[in-house]
Amino acid sequence: MSLTSILLALQPGQNNQPLLTAGAALAARFGAHVEGIALAHPLRVSPSDVYLASDLAVEDRSLRMEQMQTAEAAFRQAMQGQAPSIAWHADLTSADVATEIDAHARASDFIMVASEGQQSPGEAALSFRIGDLIMQAGRPVLVVPPVGAETRLQHGLIAWKDSAPARRALADSLPLLRKCRQVTITEIVPESELAEARRRLRLIAGWLARHGIESSQHPAAAVGDDAGRLQQIATEQKADLLIAGAYAHSRMQEWIFGGVTRTLLSRPRLCTLLSH
Repeated sequence: MSLTSILLALQPGQNNQPLLTAGAALAARFGAHVEGIALAHPLRVSPSDVYLASDLAVEDRSLRMEQMQTAEAAFRQAMQGQAPSIAWHADLTSADVATEIDAHARASDFIMVASEGQQSPGEAALSFRIGDLIMQAGRPVLVVPPVGAETRLQHGLIAWKDSAPARRALADSLPLLRKCRQVTITEIVPESELAEARRRLRLIAGWLARHGIESSQHPAAAVGDDAGRLQQIATEQKADLLIAGAYAHSRMQEWIFGGVTRTLLSRPRLCTLLSH
């Protein structure tokens, strides 16, 4: 299993530089093809307001096109000399943006996005929700934080939970883990369950070893909320890559995420690969 193709989903009108820096580093490390994509919704005008809003619609379209051109220029500059080949796609679309990105993801190994918490006051609204993309893309999504976005692959931390999303995330992450100098598996459980967690983590370490990846196990007692505990472990371990399952259920066609997943989407402290 290798990593040959990366899809970078840029947000028009926002600072995409941390995402571009991380994407360029991975492209250079793996010799991977990179496709950049930037999509936005045009201003929606109701029939009753068509005459009053026509000028606004034209102005909005011009602004969106300018934002996408800026994103393209930044993408091409960042990938120069880093990726062996690149492609670019940008458009105004009335369709769901996450669904449009999903269509491009069919030919990529994984998707890279900036965390939802990177938006600054005065910047354009987010063109898509990362959670929607994770739930429907069928590809792992690598979420890049606003600072410290280097993908050095020095230390990969696996946030284990005995569930289907965690298993998928672990399998999806194998190309990245093979490049890591150090790999640690952690599971956060009540103190009374630490012995059982150690047994599970030894089994996972054995599976990784059969894939040529050596790892250490770090079962951890739950203290406070799991999201904060996981980030504390990542800091203590000096990890620069986190692997985790994305946990959610649908309520009235909207995905409701657990606390850890919400934190990793909006406030990740290190590059985080999520799978569902």
